[in-house]
Amino acid sequence: MVIARENAASVWSYPADVRVGARDLAGYRVEASDGRIGKIDSNYHTTGKAYLVLRTGSWISRASRIIPAGAVQRIDHTARKVHLQLTKKQIATAPHTDERQGPWR
Repeated sequence: MVIARENAASVWSYPADVRVGARDLAGYRVEASDGRIGKIDSNYHTTGKAYLVLRTGSWISRASRIIPAGAVQRIDHTARKVHLQLTKKQIATAPHTDERQGPWR
């Protein structure tokens, strides 16, 4: 997964022009650079590490993927939609989380 950022540490931070604050993004629809991909299951903010848990697929083939905050291109809070600078293929190869064990940290 390649994210165009100035340094590797910043991949875990939201871009400066993306406003999240303490807002819960769960339920927001997610758009990859090449189309709709799923919904946000949860989002985490800790010092130096922010990421989204993205739920993709149908109820039969559902997968939860870990997406670093640096992949966010923009957020439309009115439409409850997050736009990523990743393709569907890049998202499909992102690390996954096992729902029984909780989110990757």
